[in-house]
Amino acid sequence: MQRYLGDRTRRANSGQIIVEYVLLLIISVAISTLFIKQLTSRDPDNAGVLTAKWKQILTEIAKDNPDCSPTYRSTRGIPGACPPRP
Repeated sequence: MQRYLGDRTRRANSGQIIVEYVLLLIISVAISTLFIKQLTSRDPDNAGVLTAKWKQILTEIAKDNPDCSPTYRSTRGIPGACPPRP
């Protein structure tokens, strides 16, 4: 009789552990989904943090004039300084 009650309790605890694991998994997926939405939003009015920073990096790279690099100018014998950036 004692052994039977121990097995029954162990099975109930096992079921509870599975339920707790599934609930924690659902909560963690929901929280990570919210974070991803906030970080990578592509809405022009309210861009996500990563999207806005990526756009800023691309804009800065686009401003670069490859003809003004010191290596390019020295190998082609171009004298003088580059014109100022707009």
